Amino acid sequence: MKSIKKLYGIIVPAIIGLVGCTGMNESIEPYLSQGEIIYISKPDSAFAYAGDERFMIRFWMSDPRATRMHIYWSQRTDSLIIPITEDDKKDMIDVYIGDADNPIAEGNYTIELVTHDNLGHKSIVDEKVVNVYGEIFEKRVVPKFIKSAKYRKATNYVPEGIDIVWGSAASEKEIGVTLYYTGSDGEPKEEFYISSELKNGLSLENIDLRQPISYVTHFLPEPTAIDTFRTVHEELLFTGSPYQ
Repeated sequence: MKSIKKLYGIIVPAIIGLVGCTGMNESIEPYLSQGEIIYISKPDSAFAYAGDERFMIRFWMSDPRATRMHIYWSQRTDSLIIPITEDDKKDMIDVYIGDADNPIAEGNYTIELVTHDNLGHKSIVDEKVVNVYGEIFEKRVVPKFIKSAKYRKATNYVPEGIDIVWGSAASEKEIGVTLYYTGSDGEPKEEFYISSELKNGLSLENIDLRQPISYVTHFLPEPTAIDTFRTVHEELLFTGSPYQ
């Protein structure tokens, strides 16, 4: 974890040699009258993670004076205040912004984090940049291509399984597929396979071939994103018949 040096105070330096220069004294007098400016620490570390119509801020705060965090976005037209308790300072704090009732519009955002105490002091601004994904990204994802899907038969002509040969990844953001089928025991099955597992094909047994078999493809817009996107269900189409 990168260590961020804590900044506790900035003192305006004394100005020497300006006695008698009325105009120059007037220009610095407002700053001299402020005296010492006290700042509390920014988060020890802070990260922003992309999501589906939302984003997440993760930060660590160890300054004992900190009591709340102001999170601003959309050029400070939206904000959220997060209380910081003593217990919070012992571990990381995850803040999710945006949900089904209050989605964040798809786009790129500059997030501003400002720490406050109970005496009116605050930290300097800690800026993070984050992407929010949504309908535009979702429309660009496509199902994983299937080169072939065949029934595998036993020597007594009783179907025993299927063999699927998959195409290459639809994009670098593809992470895998979920296969839906009914087992030979009559129970619905749901199996996830990462894309790298499918390079050499996929063979499945103990399947009720009378029932439909479908799959969805999953995409992660960024390596650290908190949400994945998925295509609609695609039904597998097999060549031949398992009973021939």
